[in-house]
Amino acid sequence: MQLNVKNARTHELARELAARSGVSITEAVTEALTDALARRTKQQELTTRELREELTRIADVCADLPVLDRRTPDEIL
Repeated sequence: MQLNVKNARTHELARELAARSGVSITEAVTEALTDALARRTKQQELTTRELREELTRIADVCADLPVLDRRTPDEIL
C-alpha cells in the first residue's frame, strides 16, 4: 500500500521524527498515527463519560422536583 503525502512540511516532520526515534519514516508515521488515534479515542471516551455523568446529574435533579400535577397520564390526555 502507498501513502502519498504531497506536503513538504509533513515530509520534513516525518523525517525528523524518524531520525530522532531511530526508526524508518514508515515506522515513525505508523507510531505517530497510532499515538494520535489512541489520544483521540481516550478523549472521546472521556467526553462520552462526562456526557453520561452530566445527563445522570440532570435526571437526578428532575427526579427530585416536586410533582405539581397529580393526574395520571390518562387523565391528562
